[in-house]
Amino acid sequence: MSIKAVMSAHVVGRIFLFWVIVGSWAQASLFEEIASHEYEKREEATQKLILQYRAKKEALPLLLGKYRESADPEVKIRLKKVIKSAYITAPKGFLGIMMTIQFDQEEKTTLVKIDLFIKPSAAEKAGMLKNDLILAVDGKSIAGDEKQTPINKIHELVFSKQPGDKILVTVKRSGKKQKIEVPLGLHRDQELEFESWWEKIGNKKS
Repeated sequence: MSIKAVMSAHVVGRIFLFWVIVGSWAQASLFEEIASHEYEKREEATQKLILQYRAKKEALPLLLGKYRESADPEVKIRLKKVIKSAYITAPKGFLGIMMTIQFDQEEKTTLVKIDLFIKPSAAEKAGMLKNDLILAVDGKSIAGDEKQTPINKIHELVFSKQPGDKILVTVKRSGKKQKIEVPLGLHRDQELEFESWWEKIGNKKS
């Protein structure tokens, strides 16, 4: 190997090491900021960690170690959100509603009526109400057709999203249309699966 090639490999190695160190420092900084006295910093650090560790089960030992080291209840709540993000490998968005199909005379098509909320409900938190008629999700009509029912259309649109993603739901309430932005929750089945695992490893159910 030529001297030039050796020097080039050496430079590349030093650059790689530099970015590894920078990445480790940034990661440590986020874990410090999650305990900041400033709410904005805590929230930003939490969201960055959730994205960084999403679907990375190999990071669970590290995250559980951080959780058990902390004596701060709020930090533990935030770290549990990060741990949940790492544990669920294929997270699905969830509105948290029970629905029935209803024919709307004015729209002349079948739509979806909200019957009740599955708590904790992302839809209810966002301001949707029982008996609201859902017309569209992100501008896409959920009216029934020969291929799909309105409920199947909503499931397809919502389950393709991640928890935390925001969708725009068009509803009709007392004859008037309005749009409601809904940050999605985690699918209930996945939530239950995570809580079951959480208890099995010796933690209290939240």
